[in-house]
Amino acid sequence: MINLHNSLYIEQWRNNQRIDTRKTHNEINYFGRARLLQKVFFPSMFIGSLNWYIGLIDNLTYISTSETDLLGQPLQWTELQSFAVENDINPSGRLPWTPDATASVGSIENTILNNLTLTEDGDIKGIFITNNSEFGVIGGGILWATAILVSGITARANDVLKIGYRVSLTNDPDYVSDEGFP
Repeated sequence: MINLHNSLYIEQWRNNQRIDTRKTHNEINYFGRARLLQKVFFPSMFIGSLNWYIGLIDNLTYISTSETDLLGQPLQWTELQSFAVENDINPSGRLPWTPDATASVGSIENTILNNLTLTEDGDIKGIFITNNSEFGVIGGGILWATAILVSGITARANDVLKIGYRVSLTNDPDYVSDEGFP
C-alpha cells in the first residue's frame, strides 16, 4: 500500500526577526487524489495546469475543512487574500509553490521557502494547495490539499510568512517526516 504524507512548515517574520514557527500535516482532498491517479495512469485524460499555488485559510471564517471540498463551491472556510507575493511574481493571486526540480526517492518539496507579505492584519488558520493561481475565481480549479494549524497565526500587516510544503509517497502508514525543513 502506498501512503501519501504531506508536511507544512511556516515561519512568521516581523521586522526581520522570526517570531513563530509551525509544522503540521495535511489532508489530501478527494479530487486531488483522483487527479494524481489520472495523471499517472491516464495522462491523456488530464486537463489543467501542472503548476500549484498556495492560498491562506482565514481563521475568522473557519468552521471546518473536508476531503470533499471543491473550490468554487460553498465551503466552511474562506480565503485570506490580503497578501503580496515576493517579487510580484503573481500580483493578482496566490503564492506559487515552487518545489525543487527533482524529487528525492518518494518525496518532493520546496527546500527554498516561498515568501509572502501580509498587506493587512489577518488571522491564518492554515493553507490550501490548488492549481488555480487567481484569488476568488469561480469554478476554482483543483483543490489538492488543506493543512490546518492547531492554533491560528495572528499576523500584522508587513509580516512575512515563509512557507515550505512537502508531498511524500511511502509504503509505511506511520511515516511522518519534518526532516529537511529548517
